[in-house]
Amino acid sequence: MTRRGRRHALFAWAHPAGSLDQLLQAAALADEGGARIAWRQWAQRQDLDNVRFNEMRLLAAVAPRLETLGQAHPARDRIAGIERMLWSRSQIVLRDVRPALESLHQARIGMLLIKGAARIARNPAAIKTRVLNDVDVLVRPDQFRRAFDILDAAGWRSTGTGSAKFQRARLGHVHGVNLIRGSLADVDLHRSALHPPHASLEEDAGIWTRSDGGLLAGFPVRVPSATDTVIVALAHAALDGHTTSDWVLDVVDAIDSGLVDWELTQQIVKRRQLDVAAAVALTYLAERLQRPVPVEVLDGIARRAKRRPIRLLSGLLSAHPKDTLSRPLKLARGLAKLARLHGGSAKPVGVTRWAWRRGNTHGNFEAPVFRARITPSDRRPDGTWRGFVEATVSLAVPATARRIEFELNTDKRHLARVRHRKLIARAGTVTLRFRVPVELASDDTDLILEAVPGRGLRANASPTLADRYRELPFSLVNLTCRRRAA
Repeated sequence: MTRRGRRHALFAWAHPAGSLDQLLQAAALADEGGARIAWRQWAQRQDLDNVRFNEMRLLAAVAPRLETLGQAHPARDRIAGIERMLWSRSQIVLRDVRPALESLHQARIGMLLIKGAARIARNPAAIKTRVLNDVDVLVRPDQFRRAFDILDAAGWRSTGTGSAKFQRARLGHVHGVNLIRGSLADVDLHRSALHPPHASLEEDAGIWTRSDGGLLAGFPVRVPSATDTVIVALAHAALDGHTTSDWVLDVVDAIDSGLVDWELTQQIVKRRQLDVAAAVALTYLAERLQRPVPVEVLDGIARRAKRRPIRLLSGLLSAHPKDTLSRPLKLARGLAKLARLHGGSAKPVGVTRWAWRRGNTHGNFEAPVFRARITPSDRRPDGTWRGFVEATVSLAVPATARRIEFELNTDKRHLARVRHRKLIARAGTVTLRFRVPVELASDDTDLILEAVPGRGLRANASPTLADRYRELPFSLVNLTCRRRAA
């Protein structure tokens, strides 16, 4: 077992510790003697019935080393079963994602895979040790909208809030969109390789230039160079810490290839403002997993990371394993993550208005619907219309606190969002009222009021998730379209 270095003790605070550290060392520590000690400590203290999923995933990487780790785990057969289960799950994900890759390939949209999919595309045997929950596909910015439309037409749906029209309206401002289909298929379609605030289309062009060829599910793809593999992993660590720790092993694989350009890595880290995340991750890899990261690179990155205390604090909180933070620090971490995401390139789309609650309205309303067509009767001679839509709706709500979401769209485009925050976890009927400014162009169809989900869900989502996020049918109680004076 290596000693935690003192040169960069500040960043060691955010390193994995306890069982997660032991498992990472068992999977990747260069010194086999130290790896055996780490595995023995983990095996003696862990009950496989209570292992967190982020650690269970790492058992796939530990399994090939079990013969050299010495002491067998008393539940060795169960570990082998977990390994097979994770491999089978990865194979199913790959099978279910194949139609998306085929559609993009047939449309001649270039695909550059990142994260776990890239590692498997480079070395198919890696699927035995690298769990695949989704496939991250980077496309060139000028092909991003077309790629989204192709997958949307094939039945892939966003996990974000709102309709496909709303998601499409955001495409010019987001780094990517997460799409799902069926029970497991999951594609992260990226316009930029990294999340804000580290996203840069200019830097992404370099990733494409330096990329290598690969093959996934039978389709030709590009994969990042070893240097860019490290950069992508560092950015993932900057935002999600150790929600999953596979990225650590992705970096180990890249370093062990001997192909990382450390001078270029340091330059990109500086330009993308990844210093804090890089300092945390690379000191862990060097000091705990014994990987050959040049001292001058570590020292340079660490010096820059310390120059901005607020960014340093935010980065340390984000990189620290979430499960071991105290409640106040978890709250601070959440606020830091929110600030980082909202400080990026995402911009508001259309109009957003909040609906306010009225006293319950009694009467015989039309049957609840998910969509209602609205036809302003006084469109101008040229077909345009500008005014306000005022509506009152009644709907049954489940016994949970949640957001209630509507959209105003035409058949072709998104116009506005209407939101209401239900704070009381009590079932019943609520009546909401809202007033939304609307402008229709001459070629716009009539308006459509739609109930939309608070989050995209799979068809097999649990009842608890469905109650919290699914779209809720509504009855129109009152509707008025008021055109503005010329």
